[in-house]
Amino acid sequence: MQVFVADGFISTEIERYENDKVVTASFSIAIKSGYGESARVDFFPVKCFNKTAENVIKYKQKGDYILVRGTLKNVTYEGKDGKKNMLTNIIAQEIGYGHAAKKEKAENIKTEYTQTSFDANALPDLPDEQDDYPF
Repeated sequence: MQVFVADGFISTEIERYENDKVVTASFSIAIKSGYGESARVDFFPVKCFNKTAENVIKYKQKGDYILVRGTLKNVTYEGKDGKKNMLTNIIAQEIGYGHAAKKEKAENIKTEYTQTSFDANALPDLPDEQDDYPF
């Protein structure tokens, strides 16, 4: 089973889609990695559904800090030039809310966090040495 966990900042406006009974929120997250001269920022599209999507739409906005736990899904599509392209989406199963962008939202975010949070301390410890990994 794959699990993807990352934190970063919402880098686009959150878009809401709804069909029949499924609510979808779509946005990008900016994830910083590395330090000093090797520091970089990568941008990944995120999709979440139903109650998680509704909470993100209601309480988050572009520029807000967010913690995402979910899976990765590759989508292939044909571009205008006829070439096949691949895009990696983060399918968010749980969203954690960090500090609020606006003070008046803080109380609501704290309440919603308990509904969609996960315990990062429950994740297993990974070996310090890369040679200890089974792959």
